[in-house]
Amino acid sequence: MKCPVCNSKGSDYQNIDQYNCLICNECSHIYVDIQNAELLKGLYDYDFYDKYMQVGYDQAYRLHFKEDFRKKVRLLKKYVKPGSSLLEIGCGPGYFSNLLQQAGYSVTGVELNSACKTYAKKHGIAFDNFICEDISVKDSPLNNIKYDAVISWATIEHIAKPIEFMSTLKRYAKKDGYIFIDTGITNNIIRGVDSGYSKWLQPPHHLHVFSVDSLVRVGVLNKLSPVVFYKWFNSNGLIDKVIRLSKIFVRVVLNLALHKKKEGFIAVVGLIIFRK
Repeated sequence: MKCPVCNSKGSDYQNIDQYNCLICNECSHIYVDIQNAELLKGLYDYDFYDKYMQVGYDQAYRLHFKEDFRKKVRLLKKYVKPGSSLLEIGCGPGYFSNLLQQAGYSVTGVELNSACKTYAKKHGIAFDNFICEDISVKDSPLNNIKYDAVISWATIEHIAKPIEFMSTLKRYAKKDGYIFIDTGITNNIIRGVDSGYSKWLQPPHHLHVFSVDSLVRVGVLNKLSPVVFYKWFNSNGLIDKVIRLSKIFVRVVLNLALHKKKEGFIAVVGLIIFRK
């Protein structure tokens, strides 16, 4: 299977359970060789959000996402003023969309699985419009609607065809509108010091680990202009990075022999902003 981003040849990267994973020789994109679409069915059932990260999505939000989402709201305010129309694609139960509405934005959230809407109602998460349909199709309920900004957090790595997914995000953005996206990324340094495969590679849910090159390409191939790329968005400054990397380095050295074919320790989030 060729790279889903640049269509170049890939080399073997890792075998995880029944999934063969490759790394692109051109753009260093890591991807899962999915030959059987049946493997991807039923992944996000009604229990998915309750089981999320083994602690449930509500607890995961409080422990892991709440401060990250607040940081992203502050970032978004630098580019899009409150009162603007926002579309979040892959909103999950809607915690971020809820924060956006509280910040004064007009928000529409989209999630394929109707279980997330049930979960949101159960946990009192509310915002303007919650749609559980495939908006990539021609008869989408959002057809002909354009938004000041389109947002998608930690979703593109779940999608088999990332270029087509980015095309959908672009389709709903106004001219000169912004597209905000984040996902797991890797680079040669991380792969060199961290034993095992990328922590972001979790088939059948996570099908991609982007490089800076491959994530930029997904936008550029859709004729989007990169505005800024935060290569380590999930870290709070240089000191935090040094402390985290020092701890990881010690763990890598101590566990090198045992973890060569297991999940690595470093999980880096890259956040990129495009403009249409």
